[in-house]
Amino acid sequence: MTDALSLSEIELFHDLTDEELEFVAERCQQRLLEHEELLFRQGSPGRSLFIVLAGQIKLMHTDHLTGKGQEISSLYPGSHLGEMSLFESHPRSLNAVAHGRTVVLQLKKTDLEQIIEEQPKLAAKLYRALAAEIARRLRDRTQDLAEARLKLPPGC
Repeated sequence: MTDALSLSEIELFHDLTDEELEFVAERCQQRLLEHEELLFRQGSPGRSLFIVLAGQIKLMHTDHLTGKGQEISSLYPGSHLGEMSLFESHPRSLNAVAHGRTVVLQLKKTDLEQIIEEQPKLAAKLYRALAAEIARRLRDRTQDLAEARLKLPPGC
């Protein structure tokens, strides 16, 4: 079981009551990853949301033609990843690799489904928080794309 107090420090859970935090904590598992240990592989089925509690996770994309990897982003304590797997059944789009000793919290899709069944108001809070984060990320990527496009020569 996970300490509910540590969950309260995570943005995703800010709107939850102490009782709701405890309910979520009882359904999460902590995982300790060693340096360069793979959390999940690009192309593998996604079935969990992960929250970084300590350490760092590097998100890497592997080109299927060349086999070369490129770092896309680094995630630090409080960040979460894998949330898309809670909404759809597509394979993972990136590799997630621990950089240094890292602790993550795992919430499986089946556990979220149990929360929906038993605590629909809590589930609604979680979905709103996830939707807000996904919207923020989409805005950021749209801005990145617009800025990159401005750097292209005219006519491209």
